[in-house]
Amino acid sequence: MNSNMFTIVRFLRDKGFDAHLLLVNEDEHFLPEADSFNDDYKNFTHQLNWWPKKPFADGRFTDVTKKQIKNDLKEYNILIGCGYAPAFIEYAGRKLDLFVPYGSDFYEVPFMKYWPAKKNTINNLYPRLQKKGIERALNVVFDYTKEQETVFKKFDLRGKRQFVFPPVFYTKDFNKKNISSYYTKSVLYPIMKNLREENQLLIFQHSRQSWENPQDEFSNKRNDILIKTFATFIKNKKIKSKLILLEYGNDVDASKKLIKTLDINDNVFWLPKSNRKELFVAISFCDIGVAELGISFLMYGTVGEFMAMEVPFIHNCKISDYEGKYPSLYENNHADSEDSLLKHFEAYLSDKNQYKQRAAETYRWFMQYIINEPLEKIMVMIEESYQKPWYKKIFN
Repeated sequence: MNSNMFTIVRFLRDKGFDAHLLLVNEDEHFLPEADSFNDDYKNFTHQLNWWPKKPFADGRFTDVTKKQIKNDLKEYNILIGCGYAPAFIEYAGRKLDLFVPYGSDFYEVPFMKYWPAKKNTINNLYPRLQKKGIERALNVVFDYTKEQETVFKKFDLRGKRQFVFPPVFYTKDFNKKNISSYYTKSVLYPIMKNLREENQLLIFQHSRQSWENPQDEFSNKRNDILIKTFATFIKNKKIKSKLILLEYGNDVDASKKLIKTLDINDNVFWLPKSNRKELFVAISFCDIGVAELGISFLMYGTVGEFMAMEVPFIHNCKISDYEGKYPSLYENNHADSEDSLLKHFEAYLSDKNQYKQRAAETYRWFMQYIINEPLEKIMVMIEESYQKPWYKKIFN
């Protein structure tokens, strides 16, 4: 999901680990080629055939045996996983050394009640396998997030909860200085180049469109706040500007309808659902990034991508909720309403340098606390798991 595991694998290989990426079932835009302009990943990426050939509704969790799963994993001393990994690994009788969830794999999947399957079929057991696999993981790597801490109370974790945001942004390639070296390989480059030349201000939001019918409480991005604020912002401004959005998410049509109602079609540009590597290119051309405006979060994918590219960004983050969780916190541009977002847009026009300086300072915070230190901590977890000094004490 979001190429998180692929990024961690690359960082570990840079540090000398013989790390490999095992794929089970991924959307096309989360495959390695979606997060790299190079193809060296083919040397350490392997496709597994664990995914059922028929839907879960037909009662099968996987079409392979426990023996085959064990055999596929036998050469690996350390297992790091997300998504469905806890269930597959538990099914085969092994344990994850590091479970690095991306979201719904821990707050939704283990508690599903509506699987249309007969009692005691593998399908019916799947949520329980996921929950048990998470509980028996040696490390659960998930940083403090106020809104989701209550979910962890539903688990009986027997390993260590590691309050670490994993290094899931491959900053070796994707940073402000290096990104231009990939422009000639990018399909979005000519589009963004034209938008840049034709406009004085580019505002970009690449969160999925999810506000009218969010799939769960944590998926409400409140994209409507941005669209309405932008309509107000450009009404009396002579500056030529574009709001750039991504055709991704359940509420694309709802957003397009709102844009039409507000009569701002000419000021909005829709990019197609794009690979992550392409999104970094798009971000590099923009003046302001807008992330999630619904629930308050400190760190997540879209925010980290803006941070990596040193682009000023605005999002819903009540920074006081995270005091004491890091030695220091970045200076935040908070917005959770049309009024608060509009103030930032107008303040940016008044003092662009202030926002750019804040973005540069945030980048330094990001590299220390979201990339370098977490990578060091993950390497320690790997070494501890490999030595297993406390493995027998807990699990025997």
